[in-house]
Amino acid sequence: MPFYRTSLGIVHMQGRKLPAPCAAQTLIDGKHQVCLTASDYLCDGPAEGRKTCDKPLCETHAREIGRNKHLCPPCHLNHLDASGQRSLFSSLI
Repeated sequence: MPFYRTSLGIVHMQGRKLPAPCAAQTLIDGKHQVCLTASDYLCDGPAEGRKTCDKPLCETHAREIGRNKHLCPPCHLNHLDASGQRSLFSSLI
């Protein structure tokens, strides 16, 4: 029985087959809070002690890196750091 963030506020839903709420951090009213939107994806990034991170992610926070492969924002930054793409245009600024 998860809690979801909607346009009405935070609502409590009851049911057995509801998706997990999005676990990504977002800025709401100037404060960092958990997104809590219904999730569509799981993070496929590497995690310590497990194969993948498996954080539930909504459409907004899932970063697609391949066919049916999505990353959460922290795993996406780690992926960009490892590939060297994050600072590609930093010399132009």
